[in-house]
Amino acid sequence: MYTKSFIPTLNTFFDDFITKDVVNLGHEITKGFVNQSPAVNIIENDKHYYFKIAAPGLTKSNFNVELNKNILTISSSNNEKDKPVYLKEEFDYSNFKRSFTLPENKINSEKTSAEYKNGVLTISIAKLAKEEQKLSKLIEIK
Repeated sequence: MYTKSFIPTLNTFFDDFITKDVVNLGHEITKGFVNQSPAVNIIENDKHYYFKIAAPGLTKSNFNVELNKNILTISSSNNEKDKPVYLKEEFDYSNFKRSFTLPENKINSEKTSAEYKNGVLTISIAKLAKEEQKLSKLIEIK
């Protein structure tokens, strides 16, 4: 027999399952045992792809951004020894890795840039006209 307090929890679980992605749902269930990944906005126009990653509390030296063929990989590692003790910590983007597949032979790996400002990492990747794409490049963050 279920108690009345269990029914709303079960309903919330199913609502969350339908409306949230699996990563966030897993985080809700495990209460912080799963690392979070930062939110990403991807913008495309005629000449560029832009990736905007919301990762507050980091420095540009925490990020590694690599374009290998048509795969963009963004990762972060932060092994602070003097990390403060939090009473509650709802975001921690100090260790994550995300990869995105771009269209093959349509990106110019030589015309890329990245900037970390006000907690947002912005990566710009130029599109190719009909040139041959270079296979990989490490992107410096300004």
